[in-house]
Amino acid sequence: MASTTPAPPSTSETAREFFGLVWPGKEAARAAASAPLTQRFTRDAALSTACDADNAIITADNLPVLQGLANRGELFDVIYIDPPYNTGKDFVYRDNYRLRRQMRSGSYAEWHSQWLSMMLPRLILARDVLSAQGFIFVSIGEDEVANTRKVLDEVFGEECFAGQLIWKKAGTGKNDSKYAVVEHEYILCYSRTPNNPGFNVDLQGHTSTKYNHEDDKGKYSLVRLDSKTLGYLPSLDFPISGPDGKEYWPHQPAGKEKVARWRW
Repeated sequence: MASTTPAPPSTSETAREFFGLVWPGKEAARAAASAPLTQRFTRDAALSTACDADNAIITADNLPVLQGLANRGELFDVIYIDPPYNTGKDFVYRDNYRLRRQMRSGSYAEWHSQWLSMMLPRLILARDVLSAQGFIFVSIGEDEVANTRKVLDEVFGEECFAGQLIWKKAGTGKNDSKYAVVEHEYILCYSRTPNNPGFNVDLQGHTSTKYNHEDDKGKYSLVRLDSKTLGYLPSLDFPISGPDGKEYWPHQPAGKEKVARWRW
């Protein structure tokens, strides 16, 4: 049977095709990030620290607050957000730029579109107020983690993806789970700039193992023969005779026994 080579797509077809996440209302949601600021906010005196002008708690919708921070040119090294999870039920944010009439009421498309339209302008503004060495952390559940990561890729850039962390939220599974039991949620982390070295920097950190011995093969360190963290084993708790004739046992923590053991 003869094979035929498929015809290349026409110019009009390629013009309509692109890679990315789209949903009804996306462009209106993007525009909301740069909309004129119509509200002014002050610190909540009852919750803020009175003696520290650099720290404040503001109780308000975070979209206009982020707009105000961006307009003032304020920058932050760390941003952590815990947005409302999209459970497919009544959604708390009903901003006027959502195109609900384009979607069948109560559909999954509507739930996802509303939620994404809420998130997009806030993530754009969060990037605007993040310092060059800063990072943003976003707590998110199973329902929207894939979409959130795509939006973050678009706003911050895939090259700024720093990690998708997992945190265990439940100790045991549930018998009423429809499919796989999900006991964890996620924290997505993005850097403001690519190759940001600030993620693992610990200014108070120091090297605990010092290579302060040296022989003809180079420098080396010594490791204690006993350990308090490997788990106690009676078979590895016995005396060793040292060169000085004394007997040595694994060193137990003060007031405790059966904790430390020999490593081998």
